[in-house]
Amino acid sequence: MLGKILVAIALVVGVLWLMGMARRVGVARDTAARRDALSQQHRARKAEKRTEDLVRCPNCGAYHADGLSHRCEG
Repeated sequence: MLGKILVAIALVVGVLWLMGMARRVGVARDTAARRDALSQQHRARKAEKRTEDLVRCPNCGAYHADGLSHRCEG
């Protein structure tokens, strides 16, 4: 009789432990997916920021973006 009770308790503890492990694995998977999505968004935003070629003004020697108007100060 005592053996059956101990086996039942061990089964309950084992099932609860397995449920806890499954929950932790699910949380870790969700966290990794969220981190990957954020890093992809960051890479996409970073790719949008492009550099522009600078052109030297023949009058004053200042550099400005190609195609933009420039007013010489001197």
